[in-house]
Amino acid sequence: MVLTVALVFVALGKVFAQSIMPVVTVPRLENNPKIDGAIEESEWSNASILSSFKQLRTLFPADLETKVYLAYDDRNIYLAF
Repeated sequence: MVLTVALVFVALGKVFAQSIMPVVTVPRLENNPKIDGAIEESEWSNASILSSFKQLRTLFPADLETKVYLAYDDRNIYLAF
């Protein structure tokens, strides 16, 4: 009985998480971005962009608009914000 309830909970949890948790495909970059503190559009044009962040407790939109650029290559994962 406990195992059945646990399995149902896990299955429902996965369905619930998939309905509220965004999924992003992270592209592979052919050319590494220059790590200089500046976000150049040409270096990040193929990256995924994450936005529409929410406040943790209230789930209201974040006070400040934030964009996060995300990509990877053979050796690194790149984030810029």
